[in-house]
Amino acid sequence: MRKWISPVLVLSAVTVGAAFWVTGINDYRTEGRLELPALSAAVTVTRDERGIAHIAAENRRDMLRAQGFITAQDRIFQMEYFKLLAQGRLSELIGEGGIPSDVQMRVLGLPYNARLMAAQFSPEVKQFFGDYLEGLNAYIATQQDEFPLELALLGHTPEPWTLEDSALILQYIALQHSVNMKVEAVALALVDAVGMAKASSLVPINVNPDREPEALPARFSELLASTQTRDGAPSGVKPASQVAPAALYEELAPLHLGSNNWVVGPQRSASGAATVVNDPHLDARLLPGVWYPVGLSTPDFHAAGVALPALPGIIVGRTDRVAFGVTNAYGDVQDLFIERMDPESENHYLEGDLRVPFDTREEIIRIRDEEAEDGFREQSITVRSTHRGPVVSDHGILDLGDRVLSLKWNAATAFGPEIGYDKLLFARSAAEVDAAVQLIDINMFNVVFADVGGNFGRRATGRIPVRRIGEGLLPVTVTEAGPYWVSWIPKDEMPGEFNPRRGWTGTANHDTRPTGYPYTYSTYFSPSYRYRRLVELLDGNDAVSVDDHWAYMHDVKNLQAARMAPQLVPILRSAGYEEMADSLAGWSHEDNAEDRAPLVYQTLYQELARETFRDELGDSLSAELLGSWYFWQERFDEMVSGSDSIWFDDVDTAERVETLSDVVASAAHAASARLAERASDATWGDEHRLRFVSPMRRSGLGSTWVGGGDYAMSGSGETLRRARYQFSEPFDTAFFASFNLVSDMAEGEEIATALPGGVAARVLHKHYASQIADWHAEKATPTPLSRAAAQAAAVTTLILTPSESD
Repeated sequence: MRKWISPVLVLSAVTVGAAFWVTGINDYRTEGRLELPALSAAVTVTRDERGIAHIAAENRRDMLRAQGFITAQDRIFQMEYFKLLAQGRLSELIGEGGIPSDVQMRVLGLPYNARLMAAQFSPEVKQFFGDYLEGLNAYIATQQDEFPLELALLGHTPEPWTLEDSALILQYIALQHSVNMKVEAVALALVDAVGMAKASSLVPINVNPDREPEALPARFSELLASTQTRDGAPSGVKPASQVAPAALYEELAPLHLGSNNWVVGPQRSASGAATVVNDPHLDARLLPGVWYPVGLSTPDFHAAGVALPALPGIIVGRTDRVAFGVTNAYGDVQDLFIERMDPESENHYLEGDLRVPFDTREEIIRIRDEEAEDGFREQSITVRSTHRGPVVSDHGILDLGDRVLSLKWNAATAFGPEIGYDKLLFARSAAEVDAAVQLIDINMFNVVFADVGGNFGRRATGRIPVRRIGEGLLPVTVTEAGPYWVSWIPKDEMPGEFNPRRGWTGTANHDTRPTGYPYTYSTYFSPSYRYRRLVELLDGNDAVSVDDHWAYMHDVKNLQAARMAPQLVPILRSAGYEEMADSLAGWSHEDNAEDRAPLVYQTLYQELARETFRDELGDSLSAELLGSWYFWQERFDEMVSGSDSIWFDDVDTAERVETLSDVVASAAHAASARLAERASDATWGDEHRLRFVSPMRRSGLGSTWVGGGDYAMSGSGETLRRARYQFSEPFDTAFFASFNLVSDMAEGEEIATALPGGVAARVLHKHYASQIADWHAEKATPTPLSRAAAQAAAVTTLILTPSESD
């Protein structure tokens, strides 16, 4: 089971279990006084019954200093894990299991990029991060006596954080957004396996239901028209017999960040004010969760929402003036290049007719090893780079035969002095939010926003390349010197809209480019089903309330099943699978945990996709393809709806040509066998589970003691209540709402939220997993926005002082 951070921490369950009986062993100070010398005035930190801190300061700089300190109280272990992971130093913490991740980070160059990025920060950005780091480092320096148990068990002592570490976290977020490297590799492996003509029929369909009807996307061959080698052979194409199967290192594929967000204007809102809604979809199974909930205030500023540990401010939430939420926009900022090697020297590559030496650097990975003399051993790797970027076909990261593949990625170069997040936090209007998010360069979000004046909109972020060659769907063979990225999409032309006449706007990771959009923002987006359902719910409703929004966020209507199931039912009947047909025929197409039909449908759909592709691609490549849902799913559904495709023919049966009916019958046979292994009355929720785990013990003896429980899940990958499983691991829920927010701008005291986890990254702590039950029950809980509301909800009060005083 892949996690949002990895690999597995292996610690003694016996040790952790014994610690269960020690009262307060992993607690920290939440009452009384603590000294934070960097402060200019005292700061009051109240916590509500969920342990969520509200930081009340007299000025903004002290507010950020206190945020760094308090976040470290709750999340220092998680923050250190993040930092070491992104630095390529995870092996120092957990040993041998961290080596693949460390190699990946060193080859991709996250620490190197972070150094360059931090050097360019403006004075304002340096101060924004610097204030937060003052508080964080003060905690590290002065509060060792309350460090979490996790650090002690691992024998790890935190080091002071720097501006480079702050930049590193932004780099790591960028990696989570950037999926195209693996997608390009899968596309090229597909071409290798079946040839250009057949592979062309699987070019992803990217649908914006709001866009005027248009022709289907270009074929692979058309996209490659300008990437011919000098002898006229299509670039990157080799007979399948000469190419090894794609061995795509699993951890290279970043998390498939999802999310829904929308904003409704005053004219469509029951309260008469704009309302912002967001539920970021992440793999948040690892406790206490991805997001850190927090409230922030000064006499003239109030904010509440969630931050990423190690970053100041909030990323999802609202202030007294504006609210904002994010989804992944899937902007394509990664390109693979097939380098031409110099036949006379393995240390050179060719740029046109020029011989150019590879840049090289040595990276030393330090690995925890109990058998080594000082407890650590070292492993050296050589990282090669071209003018475009690092060679990612080295060290087992990507394997596409004998090709040498380099990666060009905007996170290595597309940054400047501004980051946008500081301006976003203190924006006072929707227009200022729009201007702030246009400063975000290496993180590709769709941001929806609104202000108390009733203005609202959305904007895609990031610096997206305009390519001279290709569309970013397939790797490009380097045939000549010169830039392959020639400019960037202008920030004010990024997909978005401001105060649309429709009265609302939103995103669900789908293609948001409008009709006639002149740029290739990406070729990889989510299928449009979730967004289509949102359109059904919001269009025509002129009085949407907070309760309505909360219900919409948890809606389980599956429009993909509504499209596919009616077509499959008669085929199933004709093939003799009456029970399966009856189950689907009587289904409402809602993925409710207590119903059996969703289990039948999902099992059948899985087998239908597998039966379609496995004969041509084999087990390994078909698994890689099917694991990239967004690449194939909407195109595949189009094929099934059309009832005819060359992919339905089984290439292993030369005596006949199979049709959709044959594939459905074969899939139904396999699905029936899988269903027969379960109870005859098994429901979707019996198999579709969500298990929250501790990094201290993810599985095996003791894991249930320190975990967060095992829950039946309604919803699926195609519903607004997201509960997507990985194709290779049915039906364990992997991606789901990691936070729920509804912010009605008419309400000045609180926002409605839910969090699947807790506040404290401390195993055994009472707020480690305390919010899961309410989240699973779809309960909206008020989170204080104003200082007065926070004080009214206070359970504990801690005073941070600039110096000790009576």
